[in-house]
Amino acid sequence: MSPRDGGNLKVYDPESSRLLATGVSQLEPGMREHPFCCIDGNGTLLVYYFGRGKREVTVQTGPNEGVTARLGTRWVGGRREWILNW
Repeated sequence: MSPRDGGNLKVYDPESSRLLATGVSQLEPGMREHPFCCIDGNGTLLVYYFGRGKREVTVQTGPNEGVTARLGTRWVGGRREWILNW
């Protein structure tokens, strides 16, 4: 399954289905790694990633569309950038 290009995304914990964060991704067709601009839930993602050591998430890309992804992070220009890989 491949998410639609760009747009709003919701990131969930796949074990509890709890909403972790919402944001926007600049998806590029054929790419596996997608930068994710977190709009709400950055602190929750930090705890999920670093505090709990979790990496797998479920990403809702549309009303009835979703995909399992691996959450990653990196520093770019002095700020944290979240990455979604599927």
